[in-house]
Amino acid sequence: MRILFYLYPALLPQGPIFNASWSLLFLRMMRGLTRNKTCECRMVTALRFKDVIESAGGDELTIDYINEVHLHQNIRSVDANSSIPTEFSRQARSKEWGSYPSVNLLNEHIELVTKGFIPDVILAFGMQADYLKELWPDTVIFYVEAGAFARSPYPYNLFFDHNGTYERSIVAQDLSLMPAPQSNDSLSLTRDVRSAAIAGLSIQDPFRFFDYRECFDHLVLLPLQVSNYFTFDEQAAYRTQFEYLLEIVSSTPPNVGIIVTEYIQWGHVIENSGPAGNLDFLRRNFPNFIFSPSFRKYCFSSQYLAMHVDGIWSVSSSMGYQALLLNKRFGTKSSSCLSTIAHNTDFNNFISGITNRQNPEDRLPFLAWYIENYTVPEALYSDGSWLYDYLTRRVQAIKTAETPWEGFVPIADFEILRDLWISSDEYPQPVRWDGNEHNVLKRELAVKNVELAEYRGYSAMNNDYKPSQKGNSRGGYLLLNETASIEHNIHLGCNAVTLNMREQMATLGFDFIGSANNLDECRDIEALHDFWKVRLIVLNGEGSAHHDN
Repeated sequence: MRILFYLYPALLPQGPIFNASWSLLFLRMMRGLTRNKTCECRMVTALRFKDVIESAGGDELTIDYINEVHLHQNIRSVDANSSIPTEFSRQARSKEWGSYPSVNLLNEHIELVTKGFIPDVILAFGMQADYLKELWPDTVIFYVEAGAFARSPYPYNLFFDHNGTYERSIVAQDLSLMPAPQSNDSLSLTRDVRSAAIAGLSIQDPFRFFDYRECFDHLVLLPLQVSNYFTFDEQAAYRTQFEYLLEIVSSTPPNVGIIVTEYIQWGHVIENSGPAGNLDFLRRNFPNFIFSPSFRKYCFSSQYLAMHVDGIWSVSSSMGYQALLLNKRFGTKSSSCLSTIAHNTDFNNFISGITNRQNPEDRLPFLAWYIENYTVPEALYSDGSWLYDYLTRRVQAIKTAETPWEGFVPIADFEILRDLWISSDEYPQPVRWDGNEHNVLKRELAVKNVELAEYRGYSAMNNDYKPSQKGNSRGGYLLLNETASIEHNIHLGCNAVTLNMREQMATLGFDFIGSANNLDECRDIEALHDFWKVRLIVLNGEGSAHHDN
């Protein structure tokens, strides 16, 4: 079998490194497949990813690079408007791609670098690429993207959809044509996955002590997404996430709290100040608007907050699927690719169902099909032997299928799926987010601390405080839980507390012998030559009640 891994090589409006990780993910699959001597694999990707791929060992594989700058310049010579990344991406995804000279030019670049290679199967990541059929009309194209349940406590997974992504995926088609679950095993597995997910999220939940229902009869989660990217823009008419947020909060009755989260890896939507400052406005005009900076401490806060709400409204976020697994009401716009699986496509009806406490229809049969036939856990797609067998079975099914649904096959035996989907009781902690904005803030605080020390004429953290001159020393003391040393003195508040304690102890006549935050540091202090002077132990309580370190 000859397999081509394809990534759209042109620049995207988000910037040059946006889709670099897609190449690395394909690299893992290629390594697994090339161990199977019956597979011949190669990848087409952008030249800007060459260093990343080679540093990951990709120079051992066959990689064809397209110079994205030359491509951009060539397209501009054909049609200046098409060279705009947003427009070119739209044309490439369009069903009318053949009418655009720019896309035909892209095909010429692909044909040039692949040097006569004719694939049996193409794996294309993240974007529709029907234009590849012009080069290889008999080739089956699988569109690959992260599945809906791709974060702990779920196993990371991908789908391989031969129909396309988003509005062209099988999930966006008529669900009445979906085959029924093959057996009770399928439904039983899905019920167990649901129970395990609820247990895992509950154990991990960093917001389990928040009581949002103190002020509201009902709660809805609104996970904000990403504007200026087709996965959101082509599902709804909003120009920005603030537009989207404003419409929802202004349409929600005051007894329904709206918990709002951000896709924090893409930046903030809620701002305190500046020209985009909106937090005060939202809180002043919409008392049921619920937002906490603590939501930004975790990469995927939405899935934990979903445990606390009655329903989730989303345009194209995977939280729609998670709402179904948690058996919550899910609503979306009728223009969304998720409208086929939603309980409501009208916001007023969505809110009415929640306020009237109507139990949403359980989408268990759909979820059972999704887990059994659609989304592939990482442990499987990383296994070259399994992936080869799976692609072979899929190609055969597609060639004989009478409906798009029949092109899917069972992923694995139920025992294997159960082992992969239902983890042990040892659930990992939520993934913390330490983005650039947080690092900037830490640097600013550290700078302010240094400036304060210079102003006062001594180093705040390294000064040897002397006992008061009013009397003799009263002995030495140890300082335990010395929070200033956490993360190398970057926390201004911790520095101020430690500085104040040492100053006050010196004023009271005590010598500072040392500080410790763990058992090893305590033992180091015991070995000091003046340990015999210790008469007092000071245990600092600052940070103990709220600091997560």
